[in-house]
Amino acid sequence: MERRKQILVADNDEDLLMRLQVLFEDRGYATTIAWGGRELLKELQSKRFDLIVVGDYLPDISSGELWKNLRRLAGGASVALLQTEEPVKEMAGQYSGAGGRCVLVKSSPYKIVETVCGCLSKGEDHLLHWVNPAGAGAMEAQAPARAGQGMAR
Repeated sequence: MERRKQILVADNDEDLLMRLQVLFEDRGYATTIAWGGRELLKELQSKRFDLIVVGDYLPDISSGELWKNLRRLAGGASVALLQTEEPVKEMAGQYSGAGGRCVLVKSSPYKIVETVCGCLSKGEDHLLHWVNPAGAGAMEAQAPARAGQGMAR
């Protein structure tokens, strides 16, 4: 029997967390949710995940501390950032340098799940795209191969 892929979702929006958990579970993924950065880090210390989806604002931890610990604890998992606004190249490069693999605009939970599941079904290499599931002005440039590089276009 094939192991179900493990997804960890962390955000400050409880409604979004619950919807994403249900939608990912309906698609066959084992899904753990965390409200906030401290809970996310605690989950990472006790379990291995294939993908971590994290909101751009977690009230109980700074972005710098979060990304530093994600690099240390993620165990090779891909990290996707849920962002409240349209990603720009400079921001995508910053998150890539910090270990991020994908930026998703917070939009419909269905669009987020559809985009993430499409990436997961194709294999981890396909998570190396910066995408906007909302469609308009989609940024689908290949992410940099090494931390600190600019976006390829």
